[in-house]
Amino acid sequence: MLFGQSFEVAGILPSGAGFASSFNTVNPSYSNPASFCNAPDFVSASASQIWWIKEYSVYTVSSSFNVSKFGIGLQAGYFGKPSLYTEGLLALRLAYKLEKIGSFGARLKFFGEKYPEEKQTVKPLVDLGFIHDLSDYAGVGVFVQDAPLSKSASKEVQFKISIGGFYEVSNWARALMDIKFVGEKAYLYLGQSIMLGNKLCIGIGVGSRPMKMFFGAKFSVKNLSFAISGQVHPELGVTNDFGIIYEFRQSK
Repeated sequence: MLFGQSFEVAGILPSGAGFASSFNTVNPSYSNPASFCNAPDFVSASASQIWWIKEYSVYTVSSSFNVSKFGIGLQAGYFGKPSLYTEGLLALRLAYKLEKIGSFGARLKFFGEKYPEEKQTVKPLVDLGFIHDLSDYAGVGVFVQDAPLSKSASKEVQFKISIGGFYEVSNWARALMDIKFVGEKAYLYLGQSIMLGNKLCIGIGVGSRPMKMFFGAKFSVKNLSFAISGQVHPELGVTNDFGIIYEFRQSK
């Protein structure tokens, strides 16, 4: 099971940190839904290959639009090979910001999985998030991910809680930190993103249990961006992700 696990699909800059406080235009379902109050209007598509295994490929298409004071988003994802095993994800996100209090967000997800010659099963999940801006340069967030809404989902999907934040060291560098709780285990993620000029953003990050490294880069030309990022696992190898994003307006 991919979409219901705590696997960090690439796409966050830097991937592996900022779950609780930063939006992700490549794979929005792995970001705090409350973070999209500050996100641009965009459409995106991405393809990931897990550990360089062809059969373990993930494809997603996403969109996000601001309507009045609400941030609304849709995402669809597909994983697997029909002759072996397939997963699908359909997600609807809603975010709203209350001045002087913070941003609130919720994401309703329908996770489906299918084995050959078996009926497809669908499990409903929900993500909840809150972000409070400490200043124009720093913020903290809480992200509850994959909370099951049915008995069948609660047996197979374990929900996670992330607490994290960011600090903009300058107008070209941002530091991020997350602590993710999965059951009785806690995982620490640290990362930093750096702007090189006004077109290129690069990111690096590390994660614990086991020690993993993350990398990413996004090159933008006007409203169009191209992203590449990945995860280096000490035992399982490299996961890579390629994405393209079109922004209709800049983030606030």
